[in-house]
Amino acid sequence: MIHYGKLKHLPLGSVRPLHFLREQMERNRRGMGENLRKLAPEYDVLKVETDGVNLQHIGILRNFTQYLLGREKLFVDGREGLKSVELMDAMELSSWTGKMVALPIDDGQYYRELQKRMAVSRWKEVSDRLLDAEGTY
Repeated sequence: MIHYGKLKHLPLGSVRPLHFLREQMERNRRGMGENLRKLAPEYDVLKVETDGVNLQHIGILRNFTQYLLGREKLFVDGREGLKSVELMDAMELSSWTGKMVALPIDDGQYYRELQKRMAVSRWKEVSDRLLDAEGTY
């Protein structure tokens, strides 16, 4: 679980627009007592200007290729990628322990929990079945 004040937690399967979370956090911040307000995380709201085109992963890969060819600057550098990995690791650690975790995560705890799961992991038999997804979308 990732806690966001009165929002309690954001189930990983749900998708909420960023503006919703930002507005919810601001409402929660205003409604907190003075002691709790001191504990609330600081955050900045940044307006990112775009050209309106969102190519997602393919756009990042194209940009990386263009960067290697010396034609463009990188949209996102490795530091941002590492932040994304740490956030995913925090979500896993939280789901494994059933507790909230703080960022940066405890790498040792994450590694120990991962090792527990790897110790009982088994190869799965794969059959030559093809999933028929017709009518599911």
